[in-house]
Amino acid sequence: MTGRSVCVIGAGLSGLAAARALHRAGVPFVCVEREDEVGGMWARAGTGRRGPGYASLHLNTSKRLTGYSDTPMPDDYPTHPGHARFARYLRDYAKEHGLLDHVETRTAVDSARRDADGGWTVVTGDGRSRRFSHVVVASGLHQDPRVPDGHRGFTGEVLHTIDYHDSAPFAGKRVLVVGFGSSAVDVAGDLSRVAETTLLSVRRGMHVTPKRLYGVPIDEIADQPWYAELGLAGARAFIQRTLWTMHGNLTDYGLPEPDHELFSAGLTISDSILSQISHGLVTPRPGIAGFDGRRVTFTDGRTDEIDTVIWCTGYAPRFPFLTARSARDRAGRMRLYKRIVSVNQPGLMFAGMVRPVGAITRIVELQSRWIAGVITGEVRLPSPATMRREIAGYLAGIAGQYGADPYSTVHVDFAAYARSLQAR
Repeated sequence: MTGRSVCVIGAGLSGLAAARALHRAGVPFVCVEREDEVGGMWARAGTGRRGPGYASLHLNTSKRLTGYSDTPMPDDYPTHPGHARFARYLRDYAKEHGLLDHVETRTAVDSARRDADGGWTVVTGDGRSRRFSHVVVASGLHQDPRVPDGHRGFTGEVLHTIDYHDSAPFAGKRVLVVGFGSSAVDVAGDLSRVAETTLLSVRRGMHVTPKRLYGVPIDEIADQPWYAELGLAGARAFIQRTLWTMHGNLTDYGLPEPDHELFSAGLTISDSILSQISHGLVTPRPGIAGFDGRRVTFTDGRTDEIDTVIWCTGYAPRFPFLTARSARDRAGRMRLYKRIVSVNQPGLMFAGMVRPVGAITRIVELQSRWIAGVITGEVRLPSPATMRREIAGYLAGIAGQYGADPYSTVHVDFAAYARSLQAR
């Protein structure tokens, strides 16, 4: 196939970053988006449509680091804007940089297949079949809700975060929220205002931080001069002492203590969950042992009667338009060179399929510029064998830090990963 042309799948935060980088590099592209506007999950949040965004959703990361580096969010935005403001920002960004002319909304991808000549054929739901030199998947990680099999025997209502819009339908109900990520504590806090009982089942301890610490957003602390002076280990110990001074041991709240160091895995960012537990609005419970009718038994032997279970247990990447193992192996692990390139399918790349501690935007911008460099020839890929060795080393490190869960293979260390993308 001659020439260079790209199909970007998805017009959310990551898709727009990829589109911007390609546009600046002069690479012809089309960005297809299945929804009726750009913005991804942020455009759907609060609309009542099924999706990972709920009515009370706000950014957990600061507007400075969540906004694109070349276009800050408006000065009148709060530090942690809600979903509607952030969706408006994404739309304005696409308009300001001339990206909307390249975006086709209401266009779902049925299939993306590599042809014998090395090009790609993308078939969309409207029946069109088009040829491209490259495909960049930017459809996000929040696609396939992870719902454990552990609710067998339960006769009440079973939901996932993706089904949750607001607390109104749960007034007077006994609700069990499962999980301890930021979405889980958001949902539990919402429910506690109207539900008869709000239980929070926490299997693994997580570090709980407020959105601001020392007067600055938690994700901007690494930019403070004292952080560099103390170094990672010293700063981590200093912040941990501060958090202990603020709230003491998490076991005092009925929560498990984390089994990992601060900033070595994801954080639970919340200004309110520990206060809500202290006030009896949210009641923590350990992991679930089993269900029997409307009764749930926990691993410590306690039981409760409940009406609804909401699994806030995350999502798995899902790419139904690709052939099997284009990005994931049989175990479900993402296998991508630099978390971007499919070694098995040359010409196929991914943007935004990572989970750093903090805002993802700067990482996605670096990924997108790197992708544009690969397509224009500025960045040369190593041999497939070298790329596979890099993937194997990364996966081994992730397994040592996060365990064998295949869905942990999207975690990256922000600083180290950024350096790897900047090296040419």
